Parts: sequence; C-alpha cells; structure tokens
Amino acid sequence: MKKNTLLYCLVTLAIGYALGAFLGLPCGVTPSAISGDVNGLSAYNPYNEIITSPDYMCFQKRYVHDKDAQERTIASLRIMYSRIAEFNSLYRMVCMSTADNDNVQDGLESLTDVALHNSESFDAAAQALQAAIDLQNGAKVDLKKALQNAKIAYAAIESQIAGGKAFVASVDRFITPDNLLDNIMVATTRDMVASHCSVNATLAQNDAEIDYWSSMSVLAPEVNMASK
Repeated sequence: MKKNTLLYCLVTLAIGYALGAFLGLPCGVTPSAISGDVNGLSAYNPYNEIITSPDYMCFQKRYVHDKDAQERTIASLRIMYSRIAEFNSLYRMVCMSTADNDNVQDGLESLTDVALHNSESFDAAAQALQAAIDLQNGAKVDLKKALQNAKIAYAAIESQIAGGKAFVASVDRFITPDNLLDNIMVATTRDMVASHCSVNATLAQNDAEIDYWSSMSVLAPEVNMASK
C-alpha cells in the first residue's frame, strides 16, 4: 500500500512538472518564437560553447548582420527559455515535496530567491528570442533592449545552479540511508534539481560546476525520474 501511494505521488509530481513547463507564454510573444526542435540544434558553435554568452549574440553590432550569429542566438535563446520554464515547474515540485520539512528550509529559501526572479527571466528570454527572430527576418530591432534581455536570461542559468547547489546540500545534510525511504520524494526532487543544474553547467560551459555536478551521486536511484 505504501509503495502504491509513493508511486502515485511521484507520478503526480511528474505530471505537474511536465505541464508546468508548457503553461503560458509571456505577453506579446508569438508561439512560433519558442517552437523548434532543440534536439536538432547543433550542439557546439565556433566559440566552443553550447549556450553562447550575450557577448557573441547577434545583438552585438559586430554580429548584427552575421547569419550564423543570428541562428546561434535563436538556438541559444530557445534553450534558455526552456531551462527557465523547466526550473519554474521544478521549483513547484520541490515545494510540494518539502512542505513542512524544516530540515531543508534553508536550501528551499535559496531556490525561492531564484524563483522570485524567474518571471522576469522568463519574459526576458522570450522577448530576446522574438527580437532575434525579427532581426533574422529583416525587421528593425532595439538592439540595446534585446541585449539586456539576453543578459537577464543568461544570468538566470547560473542563478539556478547556485540556488540548486544550496538546496541539494541541505537535503544531503538531512537524508541518511536510515531515513531515505521515509523521505523518498524529497530525495527524488533533490536528484532532479541536481540533474537540472548539471545540464545548466554544461550549457554554460562552466568547468568548475561541470566537475562539481558530474561527481555527485544519486540519492534515490530506483525512483529517480531525473535520469529517465
């Protein structure tokens, strides 16, 4: 009975996570702006970065007419938009799984600090993406505003890593082999946060963070949805 209840809770969390990642578009952004197969995008660019920093985006004057830079910028911003949306859903899941658990509240506060700015980051990524598409289509674009939005979106990727690190550390201080089963949902969302941060570290090409997250073990390997 306990196993069935646990499975139901995990499935409910997973459904909430999947739905949350696709709910709503920022006002003024066309659905076509965020459409596209991210898996079909070229993983690397000439600067050996998966997500290029705003310094190499087409909003910079030296790249504004560069077709490759335009494509690179659109691809990068689509990924950023997706990561910000996924974090929003992941944060909801963390809140559900850690409700009334005083042992991880310090780590949850770190995630909350990121979540408080997530709406701004979400809108900024979508608007920067729309601007890049408009630029590619030959429309006039406010480059200064678009670049600022891109910087906000880019900063959100590393902010998620920092917040996630604090949350994972708080769970790791609390969870032991003896209490793991009683806190399996907390452990599962912890693993999902770690997985999310690991991907972000790779996208941002942050070598120190890549090393940190790649050496981290999974707490709940049998039910870890992050690896499925």
